[in-house]
Amino acid sequence: MLRRLYDAVLRLSASRHAPAALFAVSFAESSFFPIPPDVMLAPMVLTRPDKAWRYAALCTLASVLGGLLGYAIGFFLEPVGLWILSLLGKAESFETAKTLFQQHGAWVILIKGLTPIPFKLITIAAGIFAFNLPLFVALCVITRGARFFLVAYVVKTFGPALLPVIEKPVYVSTPCAVVGVFTDGRLTNAAERIDAASAGAIQRLIRTGDVSGKLGSSWLLHSLTGIAAERVLLVGLGEQAKFDAAAFNRALGEAGRALSNLPIASATCWLTEIDVVGRDAAWIVRTAALAIDHQAYRYTATFKPREKSAKAELASIAFVGEGAGPALQQATAMARGVRLARELGNLPPNICNPEYLATRARAMASEHAGISCEVLEREDMEKLGMGSLLGVARGSANAPKLIVLRWNGGGSAKPYALVGKGITFDSGGLSLKPGAGMEEMKFDMCGAAGMLGTFLAAVELALPLNLVCIAAAVENMPDGNAYRPSDVLTSMSGQTIEVLNTDAEGRLILCDALTYAQTFEPQVIIDAATLTGACVVALGKYASGLMSEDEELAAQLLDAGNRTLDRAWRLPLWSDYQSSLDSAFADVANLGGKYAGAITAACFLSRFTSGYRWAHLDIAGSAWNEGRKGLATGRPVPLLTQYLIDRCA
Repeated sequence: MLRRLYDAVLRLSASRHAPAALFAVSFAESSFFPIPPDVMLAPMVLTRPDKAWRYAALCTLASVLGGLLGYAIGFFLEPVGLWILSLLGKAESFETAKTLFQQHGAWVILIKGLTPIPFKLITIAAGIFAFNLPLFVALCVITRGARFFLVAYVVKTFGPALLPVIEKPVYVSTPCAVVGVFTDGRLTNAAERIDAASAGAIQRLIRTGDVSGKLGSSWLLHSLTGIAAERVLLVGLGEQAKFDAAAFNRALGEAGRALSNLPIASATCWLTEIDVVGRDAAWIVRTAALAIDHQAYRYTATFKPREKSAKAELASIAFVGEGAGPALQQATAMARGVRLARELGNLPPNICNPEYLATRARAMASEHAGISCEVLEREDMEKLGMGSLLGVARGSANAPKLIVLRWNGGGSAKPYALVGKGITFDSGGLSLKPGAGMEEMKFDMCGAAGMLGTFLAAVELALPLNLVCIAAAVENMPDGNAYRPSDVLTSMSGQTIEVLNTDAEGRLILCDALTYAQTFEPQVIIDAATLTGACVVALGKYASGLMSEDEELAAQLLDAGNRTLDRAWRLPLWSDYQSSLDSAFADVANLGGKYAGAITAACFLSRFTSGYRWAHLDIAGSAWNEGRKGLATGRPVPLLTQYLIDRCA
């Protein structure tokens, strides 16, 4: 019975009525209830450390008031008080308390109030012995306040580091405990402990075929006997022999999907206990956090505001694993960068136009110390000779912007330059795109969105390096002033460009942005762009296309992609392909031949980065999911953030 009562109190700590329940338990424990409030206080502080002192104060107030009730029971109802103590098995302790009260008086209340000894023994005894009431109240405030604030301080300060030790899945009160099962029926360690405590509930479901362990599947179990968690989410892990980094990421993604569909605000995940071949504990925790956050994201910007009565949404999750602190710090920064990139990409083009991107960049600078922001207007770009970028912008009523963000965390070192294509809507210009699928062309600014997200992640991590982020924000629209096929544009570099197709506009704005980036004398230039449909044909949606003539830089980016599972695949950038860009009327044409479109587009950009360590990421396939309900993915924020982190090692 006591075990069930203990579990019930644990469950209360995770409910939406937890503060009220904490008050009630603290009050009752001082007079008649057997379970101490620490059982609730510790997990509540662990979940919401920002409310640690509020919870401690609540416990103190309730405990003192409950102590007065205990005192009253002892003073007015001595037989009832003795019966309560006897019922709780404290009749023998009462005689000890009697002796202590007679010998030491106030010190008994002060010392015993700090210990695990049930406080009701002290309060009832104080009433029976008619201890001075005002002094009793003062001593209760001191001793209970000291105890609860000490517990809150210890849990708030050291709780996260102790998670692998103190958070056993059987006893942790949480709205949902997340554990795993393989296809052969083998359970993860946490799942085994839950199964044992619940008298084999999970194994019974496996034997009946209700649970298969298939990768990408999950099963929700409610109110298991002997388990403090309100729910247990059992996640399929697939075949144990084939369980690798990709399988782990998929399993955590499924966990995130399932959790996001539940009416809960928090959960505790034990999937981070699982070993993944070739990956350390920090990678496991970080990958888990990013996968679940990715699924938890919801686009709501242009929907009707929901009513306040809507169900709770996942806001926090605790991960059980080693090295969680630094890993979660990186995951949090990456997740914020990914969310920014996704939100910008998902916004409709009537909202997210060049001016909007500039406004968001200025806001980022005002919200973070150490960021400077400059926005070049059309007149500024005319003075710099950016005829190629401005040529693309001619057909739009929305003026172009060249957004420049700087972070100086690396002293006098040369900066890393991130350049992103920000075509906020791409109609194709006069080379008009087909109507089918044109609505997805709001995503043509995901290169700029990804660079802004990467920049934010780097700043959130306070990386000790210098960083320049350049977002070329332009609309490609047809009107009477729009640039035409056969026009010859003069770029900032002085090279002239024959326009063969106005729908090959991304490279035309990037070439000027890349030239401008060189004014900062960067040690590395990396651009990202939803540049070519040819890259989607070649690599699909799983890999970004990577092109670079710098072997070391290419290897570093590929490694960063593999470690974050934001993977890229290198395509050749041989000089053989350059001839397809030859023009009879200009230094270079903006379109190659029929074949190798992703490569020839990169060849075009390479003509504007000569002498610099440069890499190009074509994210046309990886930046968003196709279809009417497809969302931006936030790639390549994880890849590039990892690359920058590695440069600081």
